[in-house]
Amino acid sequence: MIIELKDVKKEYVAGGEKIEALKGVNISINRGDFVAITGSSGSGKTTLLSIMGCMETATEGDVRIGNRDVDTYSDREKSLLRANYISFVFQNFALMDKYTAYENIELPLLNAGVKRRERKKRIHWAAEQLGIKDQLEKRPREMSGGQQQRVAIARALASSPQVILADEPTGALDVDNTKKIMEILTDINKCGTAVVVVTHEKEVAAYAKRTIRMEDGCIV
Repeated sequence: MIIELKDVKKEYVAGGEKIEALKGVNISINRGDFVAITGSSGSGKTTLLSIMGCMETATEGDVRIGNRDVDTYSDREKSLLRANYISFVFQNFALMDKYTAYENIELPLLNAGVKRRERKKRIHWAAEQLGIKDQLEKRPREMSGGQQQRVAIARALASSPQVILADEPTGALDVDNTKKIMEILTDINKCGTAVVVVTHEKEVAAYAKRTIRMEDGCIV
């Protein structure tokens, strides 16, 4: 098991009002899983993904990653976990405009303390998998949306993660690029990496082996 959530609740306070974003969610992600999380805006999809990736902390419940309780992790350990175990792909690509594609892919590897020769090897391997070796010296503004998302996925893949968490990864792309990105994620999944995709698009969810629908902070 890679990730397990038991009776997880998440509450926020906004304008003096308590908001229950998650209401006792139970979910487990295993090696080789391809899971789509669907639901309307505000249903708790992104909050769930953020807790899975240790970007947010649950208010109540148990979160285990790699059979270890996340509450036992220090901030440094959580950072290393995200660098080596879990990778994120976002709708807005989350690339640094001042860096080249190569440098954007390299950033998590630098944070993880990967040595230079190994970084170069991983970056070129990931770029080849994504078909962007000819884009490595370009900056995000010089690339199309589809190319930028490929760079973002290459950045995730270069860390050799156990799981890729993707939040609306095709939301900013046209139909053709959406198909290409989802086919890439499918190929990555076939190699054993678990993939969890948050989406509101039925066409995207159809690529998953398992679909989870959320409503009002609950899995239905």
